[in-house]
Amino acid sequence: MKKLHSAIIAVAMLFTLTACEDNPLANSQPQPNGTLSPTEPAEPTDSPITTELTVWGMVCGSCTRKIEGLLGDNPDIISVEAEFAADKVTIVHSPDLDLEEIERLIESEGFNVA
Repeated sequence: MKKLHSAIIAVAMLFTLTACEDNPLANSQPQPNGTLSPTEPAEPTDSPITTELTVWGMVCGSCTRKIEGLLGDNPDIISVEAEFAADKVTIVHSPDLDLEEIERLIESEGFNVA
């Protein structure tokens, strides 16, 4: 059972390394050349909620910056902090945030949300 567990972890790590910008083997994707205009966060209808997601596949600081940048533009998100060493993403958001959409967005970048 330990060998199977180790093999699954090894395959998952190899798969997620391609999402890491610091990895020389990662597929590079073009970034938009335009600048983003700053947006004000949406006024929360109630008090902010803090949600902690377990995210597998973050292996470096570049991965955390990728997730923070990806989620930081959402007007329903007040703040986001990704920690690759702890496999977690902490999001402070309005009650209107669609968490399933956020999970799909993170997974679309090659990470796994538990």
